[in-house]
Amino acid sequence: MATTASSSLGSAADYQTVLGSARSDTTSAQFVVRFGQIRATLEKLLTGKAKAAFDARIAPDLGPLQDLSARSFVRDGVPHFEVRITFA
Repeated sequence: MATTASSSLGSAADYQTVLGSARSDTTSAQFVVRFGQIRATLEKLLTGKAKAAFDARIAPDLGPLQDLSARSFVRDGVPHFEVRITFA
């Protein structure tokens, strides 16, 4: 979000934690959401009542979350869907 992308997401520590261990599977789709970057961007962009509402109602729940990942893969011929949440 409004920052320079990592040159290699696959080597980023948070990516390896949530998705990188699946090298032997046939992964068909995956994504990672980094909550820290989203929160930091919102805190910079929001002002006034919107910032106050964010701080009061959203930030406390968003604070402990670090990453969300999901992937669809096949292991031993069986399709799987996996969701992981990591906490700060």
